[in-house]
Amino acid sequence: MKPMIFSRFVLIGVCCSTAMLSHALTLKVATLSPPGTVWMNDLQAASDEIEERTQGRVAFKIYGGGVMGDDQAVMRKIRARQLHGGIVQTGALDQIYPEIQMYNLPMAFRSFDEVQAVRTLFDQELEKGLQKEGFESLGIVGLGFAYAFSAKSVSSITDARKLKIWVQKGNRLALSTIKAFGLSAIPLSTIDVLSGMQSGLIDTITAPPVYILAAQWHTTVDYLLDLPFMYIYSVFVIEQKQFAKLSPEDQEIVRSVMGRTSRDAEAVNLADHDKATRALVNFGVQSITIPADQLRVWEIEAENERQKWVNYGILSSENFARMTSEISRIRGSESQ
Repeated sequence: MKPMIFSRFVLIGVCCSTAMLSHALTLKVATLSPPGTVWMNDLQAASDEIEERTQGRVAFKIYGGGVMGDDQAVMRKIRARQLHGGIVQTGALDQIYPEIQMYNLPMAFRSFDEVQAVRTLFDQELEKGLQKEGFESLGIVGLGFAYAFSAKSVSSITDARKLKIWVQKGNRLALSTIKAFGLSAIPLSTIDVLSGMQSGLIDTITAPPVYILAAQWHTTVDYLLDLPFMYIYSVFVIEQKQFAKLSPEDQEIVRSVMGRTSRDAEAVNLADHDKATRALVNFGVQSITIPADQLRVWEIEAENERQKWVNYGILSSENFARMTSEISRIRGSESQ
């Protein structure tokens, strides 16, 4: 009888293990970040930690390097249930929740202190807005200020209107902003930017210095226009129906670990922002300062475009007023 009893215990153990595995969930997430980067390594470490803390109930499969396509393609694959989430820039969420782009307002910020003050007010509100539209946010990751990097030297708007400027394909607000300055925009997928610069299809890229270096785009540019056009950030989103399959305890573990990882990544980006700019200069990229009279022309065009975002309903007038008031408060305290 003992062998039979032992067999029953083995069978019970196998059944229990199978039941546990049946409740395991692997979340498939895509990003443009290349394998081997600090961000990708940190994401994998976070995935490993989550798998360990949930005892195998939750794992992440991270697809890096754009193998799932650009941000627009990632969102399509999420809708098609081929992916469960992505780390995408805000333009990819435009049709889902336009207000998530509020920090992208052209030339709204002059410093990271202003960005942080505004984000303290609005990050949680924006994440709740995403939840209402069916997405869980695991972090908003700032990449830094976007500057114009070009193969040609310009400082005035008149000169800039001769450029062929890349804009992310499908990002209607980026396209609208470029056109607001009277500039020529060439929509391309992010993964086609390097070849576009090399072929001459485009001659100017607007992106943060850290991204210019990470994507190896610095090899195609000679000039940096020293003007922060807009603050750029990505959002880590998971489709809500998939996230709801996790137990409340496992959801909290995922939020905690990935939230911490996102904050750490942003801290690194912030610390590396000036370093990346200096590195680009060392690579031979020449920084161009805009004369004061020309700077005011750029600012007027940006002010007009920011108001259009409100007029178009992308950003509520109430939130725009709160944001503007907070920025004014920061600038007032700095001038004292």
